[in-house]
Amino acid sequence: MAFIKSSKNQVWILPPDIRDLIPSDHICYLVESFIDEMDLSEFETTYDGSGHPAYHPCIMCKILIQSMLDRVRSSRAIARNVRENVVYMYLVENLNRILEQSVISEKKMKN
Repeated sequence: MAFIKSSKNQVWILPPDIRDLIPSDHICYLVESFIDEMDLSEFETTYDGSGHPAYHPCIMCKILIQSMLDRVRSSRAIARNVRENVVYMYLVENLNRILEQSVISEKKMKN
């Protein structure tokens, strides 16, 4: 039997637009537009600017709402989705490599 040959080691010449990997009717776009329209200035006033730069409240809200819709409760599972799931990668706006489980857990506890 003949199988289609795969090429997992092939390098992409152009990086894809991550939106090309997500269906156009996916709920993450609704989550994004909903959060982007909200006034989150109250969250911004709680950060005094000292220490390590904080993650924007908009990004944290997006992944927490998306995880609720996906019925993902564990901070570790959310962090794994941020690293491995294109929907979450899109919502965190390229911060997926540095967003850790401890940050997610801390934000969930505060809110």
